[in-house]
Amino acid sequence: LLVDEISSTKTILIGIELDQVLNKPGSENDLILQPGDKLHIPQKMHTVQISGNVMNPLALAYTPGKKLKYYIQNSGGYASRSKKTKTFVRYPNGLTASTKSFLGIRKSPLVLPGSEIVVAAKPEKAPMSAGQWMAIGSGLASLAVSFATIANLTK
Repeated sequence: LLVDEISSTKTILIGIELDQVLNKPGSENDLILQPGDKLHIPQKMHTVQISGNVMNPLALAYTPGKKLKYYIQNSGGYASRSKKTKTFVRYPNGLTASTKSFLGIRKSPLVLPGSEIVVAAKPEKAPMSAGQWMAIGSGLASLAVSFATIANLTK
């Protein structure tokens, strides 16, 4: 569920869990609407959108019990510049969950009908300029001279 708070100049989308709001009025999940606010409840979708840095971004039919890896593989897999640890799922209510990693073990978020899986790309690395190479060379030459001086002094 997305809530549009409409002011005179902007629209703000807020992701909420409507069932929690309705079941526990007055709780921290509750949302107080103002005059002019609009609720937009999207139609339930039975697909999962895969976008970002995958080989073939597309929408697949939601299959109960299938995990994030299934949807990534069926979109052709990760592209060469994918940042797998920055994969996240955007749920139909606007909330997101990201892939977590601990000691090399990756835990993927749950995929629900209407979700969008987004795979981030690794940032572009700018090639080193001639000046940067010269600075590295100069630094290495200085280290070599220092080591040679220390070696001569300790003889």
